[in-house]
Amino acid sequence: GYGVNISWANRELKEATITSKFAQICNLRSKTPVKILLNKQVIKLTKAADNLYTFNVEAGKTYTVLPN
Repeated sequence: GYGVNISWANRELKEATITSKFAQICNLRSKTPVKILLNKQVIKLTKAADNLYTFNVEAGKTYTVLPN
């Protein structure tokens, strides 16, 4: 499971945070290209398909999603 908070500006993603309850692979759909940060450092993500990104998450960590 995840905890998610999303902020919008002019109907576009401003920032989102994702907190994972478990160590797992997170699948994120976004029409806007994004970057993912953990502790202010960009982490590796894979573009698995159109509008689909995947990345590894650790239990209890909070990840920040920003438009790229």
